[in-house]
Amino acid sequence: MTRLRRAFLAAFVMLVPTFAHAQDAAELLVRVNRLESQLRQMSGQIEQLQFENRRLLDQLTKFQQDVEFRFQDAQGGKGGSAAPAQRAPAPAAPQPGAAPQRRSDVFDPSAQPDAPGAPRALGSTQPTPGAVVGAAGTTAIMVPDQDSGPRGGGPMDLSAVGRGVPSAQPAMPQGALQDAPPPAPPAAAAAAAAPAPVAPPQVAAVAPRKTAREEYEEAVGLAQMRRWSEAEMAFRSFLKSYPKDPNAPNATFQLGETYLRREMHADAAEQYLKIYQTWPKSAVAPEALYKLGLSLKGLKQKDQACGTFAEVGRRYPNAAPGLKATVDREMKRTGC
Repeated sequence: MTRLRRAFLAAFVMLVPTFAHAQDAAELLVRVNRLESQLRQMSGQIEQLQFENRRLLDQLTKFQQDVEFRFQDAQGGKGGSAAPAQRAPAPAAPQPGAAPQRRSDVFDPSAQPDAPGAPRALGSTQPTPGAVVGAAGTTAIMVPDQDSGPRGGGPMDLSAVGRGVPSAQPAMPQGALQDAPPPAPPAAAAAAAAPAPVAPPQVAAVAPRKTAREEYEEAVGLAQMRRWSEAEMAFRSFLKSYPKDPNAPNATFQLGETYLRREMHADAAEQYLKIYQTWPKSAVAPEALYKLGLSLKGLKQKDQACGTFAEVGRRYPNAAPGLKATVDREMKRTGC
């Protein structure tokens, strides 16, 4: 028996390195597989980056070609492609000691003394036809009349000719400008200059405010016509203006009806609960409690709805028989 134990122990000691070696080999194989997977991923990323790099280089090359083409086109549009104009030959430099040459297009008064524009000696000019020489040697021009020769007025001053202000007009006596009344403006100008009549300020007619009874009846009429949205606004306006009016519980109940008809169960439950809390002894309180149960049923709250239906009989034992029968039928339909 002892020998068998020793033999088993020796075999186990010999197998332990074998198991350890197998475990190390398995770990190495897992690591190698992991490294190969990472290498494949990195190779894919490198190929993708190379592809994007080539695409960017192609786009850059196309952009450079397009810019060069546009630049050349712009230069050609400005005349860069046209043949350059021939330059005029430069004038020959004058030789030292040679007389300066006169240009042929320059006016020479000494060569043509009688030409227009040539300088004349003082006092040698002839008077202009139709002009009169004054005593001081000044020349005045007679302004001819279109009908009968020269006008009988005085000579026109030359100093005023350039400004277009003739001095041949008959002289006005001194003080005439101060004494003469200003010219009357035309009728149209006077009418335009006159101040426009100011219209009296218009006062907007303010409609008299409706009474509480009128507002309530108008809201009830909208509800009877099934115009629920307009009825909602009318009842809200009435409750805001007259929160303590005797018709406030009825208006709150009708406001809840506008919500319940449109299946807005949460808003309807809020209004019915307000009646139960604020006006518990009003005539509409029992029916409001029943409608509160209907709203809770619409909100998928069966237990609360059943409890509300049961509360109608307990809270209001003297309620109308028709309302009690309606509550009982609704409880059976709901499964309370």
